[in-house]
Amino acid sequence: MFLTGADLRRADLRGASLQRTIANGADLRWAWLGESDLRSSAISGANLRHALLDGAQLERVHFDGSDLRGAQGLTAEQLSVAFIDSTTKLPEALRDDPWVLARVIDCEAWREAHEREPWACPPQTLRPEATAPASSGTAS
Repeated sequence: MFLTGADLRRADLRGASLQRTIANGADLRWAWLGESDLRSSAISGANLRHALLDGAQLERVHFDGSDLRGAQGLTAEQLSVAFIDSTTKLPEALRDDPWVLARVIDCEAWREAHEREPWACPPQTLRPEATAPASSGTAS
């Protein structure tokens, strides 16, 4: 589906199959996208402020340059398989999440290494391990 620049404000797309949709620059503010399948879609430069994304499948979705501030139901796990970079505006609760920060690094490194494949997306970024407690320095 080609929805480039479409005005989809407040659209009810819950559970919709939107795989491989091109919606670059679309206005999806307050759209209901819960449980929708957006895999392999291009949603770069789109406005998704306050969109409802709980349970949405976001594997290989390109969100570079998109505004996701205020998005509801969006998790670090969902973003761990999407393409996000330093131009993606994220919800405050996810902005400093270590998993999300690691994903941004992975995506930007991937883009540099695969510049001839602009729609390629790196594999899932694994959740960073919790920092091990510092050793007390005592020997047994």
